[in-house]
Amino acid sequence: MRIRTAAAAFTLVSALSIAACSSDDQVVVDPTVADRSDGATTSPTSPTTSPRATTTASPERAAFVDDGNTICAAMNQELIALYESTDGQGTTAALVGQVLTRTGEVVGAAVEQLEVLPPPAGDEQQVEEMLADVRAVVALLPQAADAATRGDQAQYRALATQLDSVTALANASTAAYGLTECARSDLSNESA
Repeated sequence: MRIRTAAAAFTLVSALSIAACSSDDQVVVDPTVADRSDGATTSPTSPTTSPRATTTASPERAAFVDDGNTICAAMNQELIALYESTDGQGTTAALVGQVLTRTGEVVGAAVEQLEVLPPPAGDEQQVEEMLADVRAVVALLPQAADAATRGDQAQYRALATQLDSVTALANASTAAYGLTECARSDLSNESA
């Protein structure tokens, strides 16, 4: 069985749930609805029901989106290379832990780059909330990596479920803002 991303980085994570515990055990991702701490929900057919929905694009917003998509495209390429490098290695707890750790590092570095971009005037809160959604993904990855490495399948499954939810939310908020590269969910060994 190959290691795969179940939902991406920001795909965010994509990239970010590795859906493998052992050769017989697989975590299945169903990001159909993610609950938000602000009470809003997201789903694939309705990217966001929060007041963070997109507004008319200004030149500043267009530049932010362009720069952000460039950052996330580079992140996606690094994640694809990571996932491809695991081909043929089997699925061990140690390997899953390593991949999750590296995924967190790659996505975390992209978040740091996005944080440096000046948000468009009037979009500061929306951008901060969107980045907070992505930071939630990055925060869970080391915990999931640790659980996988220790072979604690129950904790890993629980964290993978949380990752699915926060990844769906991060993907919805980045896509709604126009950061489509950040919301890509088609990262896997097979689609590179």
